[in-house]
Amino acid sequence: MKKGSAFLAAILGAVMCFGCGKPNSETPPDKEPEGDKWAVEFVSVFEGEEKQIASGGKCVYEPGADLGDKNYLKMIVSSNVTLRGEIRYAYEYKGDITDDSDEDVETFYTLAGQNVELRQILDFYGENEGNKKLRSIELFNLGDTDGKITLSNVSAAKHPIDFYDVSFTNKEVEPQMQLFVAGETVKIGCTLKSGGAVNWLSSTDGTVRQINTENGVYVGKEQKSGAVVADNDVNLVNSHDNGRLIQQSYYGIGPDNNQGYIPGEFGADDNNTRPWHYNPVQGGDKKNFFSRLVDVQVSEGEVYIKARPMDWAKVNEVTPSYMENWYSVEKDPELGEYVKVRNRFTDFSGYEHNNPRAQELPAFYGIAPLGKAVYYNGDKPFTNDELTYRENMAFWDGNRDARMRCTENWIAWVNEEDWGIGLYVPDVVTTLAGRTTGFNNSVAELGSAPYKAASSTYAAPLGNFSMETYKAFDYTYYLALNSVSGVRELFAKLKEGGAKNEFLVGKEVPNWV
Repeated sequence: MKKGSAFLAAILGAVMCFGCGKPNSETPPDKEPEGDKWAVEFVSVFEGEEKQIASGGKCVYEPGADLGDKNYLKMIVSSNVTLRGEIRYAYEYKGDITDDSDEDVETFYTLAGQNVELRQILDFYGENEGNKKLRSIELFNLGDTDGKITLSNVSAAKHPIDFYDVSFTNKEVEPQMQLFVAGETVKIGCTLKSGGAVNWLSSTDGTVRQINTENGVYVGKEQKSGAVVADNDVNLVNSHDNGRLIQQSYYGIGPDNNQGYIPGEFGADDNNTRPWHYNPVQGGDKKNFFSRLVDVQVSEGEVYIKARPMDWAKVNEVTPSYMENWYSVEKDPELGEYVKVRNRFTDFSGYEHNNPRAQELPAFYGIAPLGKAVYYNGDKPFTNDELTYRENMAFWDGNRDARMRCTENWIAWVNEEDWGIGLYVPDVVTTLAGRTTGFNNSVAELGSAPYKAASSTYAAPLGNFSMETYKAFDYTYYLALNSVSGVRELFAKLKEGGAKNEFLVGKEVPNWV
């Protein structure tokens, strides 16, 4: 499979190509291409020795290293226990660091392992601009056994992205916070402002257009009478708020617990809220506070994102967890380009969640003009058996009819010509889907930007399992822009070629739970 090119650009701006590359790696890209802005040069600032750490105890390294304007650390950590770390640094907007300089802390986590490379963006929200000094790195043993730790190397660099020119009080995405991976016909975009969640998916070959007609907004490949709003690069992902997008979201410990978790509240509106589960959400929280970006790397044909998500029902409370994403555009020689996304989640809360339930894999929000759902729910998958079409679907929350069996592991949202987006999650059988309350495909509602509108579609392939603390899990999903028949043929070929999610085998959601 040929991988597409990686781009850094504004949503509608000029793009810069990073070339075609190798298949996805199992680890984040480590070496960026020579000569471009992502070729980060790290400078070693500290070498540490091996230390013993007791169960529940801590050890401290004190680099005392001047970082200047460097705000990006790379640490090599060897440990046989799971750790929470605190990076303490002093800062001064102008001038040298003194003993009286203000100090801030970045928290990080790592599972037990040997020679783990950890990267950490310092001061992502841009609150402490100026010179920095790395005062200490404190490591806390989260395990129940004694352990050994070696912080063998700490190096620093200036991150390629200027986070100090970003406003975190509005939803608009600055050019430097928007990343694209694009092929010849398909482009996927993620916003670093929302934890690297997908906020853009489009066909870039000039064949997909948005046309505002008397009957509503049309998006597709046909010619229609009406006003042509866009005939290239039409965004098919709804990004109305931080809860939309295409993103990771998981549910953990419930509000009624005896482990000290204090729940937030959430509901359809402020007058109808209820206590909410621990709910790390990649895009941010209910009040549109953005998740905390930890790392972003661009290699040939792939974007890697790592973030600490917000707890959805709380306000501006980052969770002790990591969400990671690998984005690429792949190409089948006969069936064309498609998007491949690998997601990983690791919880470090320490809670015993122990509440198996339906988890979104992922949460997908599409634009209203692609408002018809298509899937297969029979017992003869991938035999070209008859498909099921659902129009005028209702809101999904508490709606039994919104949960369906998809025995070919995919669902598509399409227009009247059966063209649209297919979402394929290998080994996931149950899907929750619907449309927002007050769904409206009118020009008055959607205007020139359906991706910003309140009306949208929703789909979430579901796996039944309980979040586990101190244990990572990952899965892969695929997105295709095509006719229903083309989507089905591509996904069948991917399945035949070995696409699978072993973690999700046997985790089908019980009927109508």
